[in-house]
Amino acid sequence: MRPSLLLAALLILTLAPEHADAKRIFVPRQHRRIQAAVNAAAAGDTIWVAPGIYYGTITVKKRLVIFADQGPEKTVLDGHDSVRVVHVEGVKGGGILGFRIQNGKAPGGSGVYCLRDTAFILASCDVRGNWETGVALWKCENIQIGDSEISGNHGTGMTSSESKFQLLRVNFRDNHAATGGGMNLVDSEMQIARECLFETNRADGGTGGGIFGENSMIRIANCTFRGNTAASGGGGIATMDSCEVRVRTSLFTANRSNAGGAVLTDQSYCDIQGSVFDKNRAMAAGAAVQILGRRTAGVNPILIGNTFYKNGVDADQGGTIFAEAIAPEITRNIFVIDSTAKNMAVLQLKGVPRYECNLVQTLDGNPMKSSANLLVGDPLFCDAEHGDFHVRDLSPALLAPCGKIGALGKGSCGFKVVPSQ
Repeated sequence: MRPSLLLAALLILTLAPEHADAKRIFVPRQHRRIQAAVNAAAAGDTIWVAPGIYYGTITVKKRLVIFADQGPEKTVLDGHDSVRVVHVEGVKGGGILGFRIQNGKAPGGSGVYCLRDTAFILASCDVRGNWETGVALWKCENIQIGDSEISGNHGTGMTSSESKFQLLRVNFRDNHAATGGGMNLVDSEMQIARECLFETNRADGGTGGGIFGENSMIRIANCTFRGNTAASGGGGIATMDSCEVRVRTSLFTANRSNAGGAVLTDQSYCDIQGSVFDKNRAMAAGAAVQILGRRTAGVNPILIGNTFYKNGVDADQGGTIFAEAIAPEITRNIFVIDSTAKNMAVLQLKGVPRYECNLVQTLDGNPMKSSANLLVGDPLFCDAEHGDFHVRDLSPALLAPCGKIGALGKGSCGFKVVPSQ
């Protein structure tokens, strides 16, 4: 992965020194070690680091830009399986750009640990193979992480406690933990995660293969969740205890869990729109989405304009959407169901959903009957088996009297198109 030159240039300009005597410091030309350069620098300076492997901990407590001249393929910060790699504390502004950050080992956060920082940026970095959490935020504000890879970390890819942050084009791959394999949020606000990838992350003993949230705000747009797994629930996303999760134009494919194959919410607010759920699986209950209770009395979950394709349960009977003790709004969605002997479009307990203007196709078993609130038939996808969920000209999803149904509109049907990555 190469650093984004445009992003780097913008960051350097944004974080440019305010005082006239600010300077650039070069490693190893002027200082052999990065920490020595940090110690010698004044707030607002920029440290340029040449290619090489740099061992040990780097501690930053002043506003600096630390920039890897030739990107993470050639510039490595290594904890040597014994120490934290980067510790940033009490900093307002500044950033770390273009490094591979690996082999850290320390409680709380092994790769990058941010403590009480504001407006700090981590960009074009590759954070991998750290022993306990790749990136950790604690009591931070407006942290931005972009164009980065967070992969193969133990104890989750990223944790956030009492913090606010944004993600842009960040890939979380092959991270694992007991709970929250890709990311674990507590009392935090993910202001936006845009164009991010969560792939093959694992919650080995609990919930949230891709993301776990507790009492947190989670906003997601145009992201992909692929092949994540959780032992208990929420292969892609799991939230509990007054979370709020909003998902727009995202793809959930081949995620798996005991319950809530792609998304599980418990006593949380859930709003999912314009997204595709493709072949997610659970042992029982909710094959794609499972919603248990709600955060606020009288405020029900929303699932509008989504496409659900061949999501299913392995054992007992279940539904693409399973909801208990609530009345979700389920409107203008497409459901393609493999086997009606095991699967339903919606399985509801202790509540009556607002179920209107949905299009259902059953591939095996007794066909459903059309009604005033239900359309039955083939959505005429361009190429659903290869991930193109646009529909053809004469699709009932385009011609319904209640308006367009499903996540995507008409496609050219000549090439593969999915909502993101």
